[in-house]
Amino acid sequence: MNQLLLWLIIYGAALSKNFLYPGIAYADMLVFLASLFISVRLLIRQYSSIHIPRNAVNLLLLWYWIILGCLFLANASGLSMNVTEFMKSLAKFTFYSITYIISYTFFVNAGIARVQKVMLNVLVLNGLIAIYIYIAMSTSLGLPYKFFWLGQNVTEATAYYHGTGFVRARGIFTEPAVFGFFQALGLAFILLKDPEIHKRIIWKLLIIIFSMLLTISLVTYFLLGVIISLYVLNNLIRKQPVKLLRFSFILVPAMLLIFWVTPLGGFIQDGIGNRLSRVAQGQDTSAVERLIGSWEFPLSVAGFSPVFGGGLGNLETFYPEVSSTLQYKVLDNGNVTNILAYIFGALGPMGLALFLLLLIKLMAKNLSLGLVFLLAMFTTGNFLDAPFWLFFSLYNFPIKPTDPPDFVVFWGRRVG
Repeated sequence: MNQLLLWLIIYGAALSKNFLYPGIAYADMLVFLASLFISVRLLIRQYSSIHIPRNAVNLLLLWYWIILGCLFLANASGLSMNVTEFMKSLAKFTFYSITYIISYTFFVNAGIARVQKVMLNVLVLNGLIAIYIYIAMSTSLGLPYKFFWLGQNVTEATAYYHGTGFVRARGIFTEPAVFGFFQALGLAFILLKDPEIHKRIIWKLLIIIFSMLLTISLVTYFLLGVIISLYVLNNLIRKQPVKLLRFSFILVPAMLLIFWVTPLGGFIQDGIGNRLSRVAQGQDTSAVERLIGSWEFPLSVAGFSPVFGGGLGNLETFYPEVSSTLQYKVLDNGNVTNILAYIFGALGPMGLALFLLLLIKLMAKNLSLGLVFLLAMFTTGNFLDAPFWLFFSLYNFPIKPTDPPDFVVFWGRRVG
């Protein structure tokens, strides 16, 4: 049963863009079912204890701040407040805050080794599906693949590189960068939790890294580079050269495959390499404009509501009012691609401070994982979905049995 529940939570989170109903993804339903089963097993005490993470207090403070901001914005003159959108977003925040506590308890009771094993297998399955879809789209074999995208509101065009004929791996996700985001955070959980890289999992890591390289995504490559660099640095500090030697047997074949076996080697060199060169020379400013634009819009909203922001679920409603004043018009109707910028715009400086406190506590536990999580916040603007809360929960629980527990035991003995 524990194995099934782990698959429901971890693989279910990957279906956050496959919608069963408008606003309700398959991930929401699967995480709900898993949380329900875990709650029942907790009530009948099939687990040793309930563990309430100490940072749940910070989440509660953030929840109160969201409510307080709503009350202010709803009664402030000159400010529009879409109560329906606010209630939808508040319901999701409440839902995932509760499931965070439930899944945290479940992960601690299950143990890190079992959780890592399921995560590794989920990433491998994601990678194999992505490679299969890549082959299906790149060849004329007529292999079926569109059923993997059931419930998504995007077309297969997102799998092509900027309108060209070059296919990029996106797997079961809506676009390559989203696939890379999930794989990268999962890979960090595997590599930066001090695992033993042995022969049995080398081929699995090879599949994962190879599928990530097929995304041709700068964001994915950046996160992958950071993770590998941190892994190498950690093992150099711990003086464990054997692990680095084993890891080299993963990375080198992946690079050889991507450059020699597939037709994308030259394209990566021309498309990615040349673009990075232009960015370094100041000739390609699109990435910089998107980063600055994600902050420019929320800062403009702060002019209307400097304390509470635009309100949870209401940030986009301000876009028509301020779009004419924005210098960088790179956003899609106010769709901010930066979680920190979104929280600042929606919840104000105090909301951002409460959120940053959660990240600071995470980095205090494991600097490497915390750094990866922080950098990932600059690549997406959605924190009200399953992947964010899955990895927030996984990254938060104790790394080793000898580490001091960062939770309160509601009943039973300490496990952690």
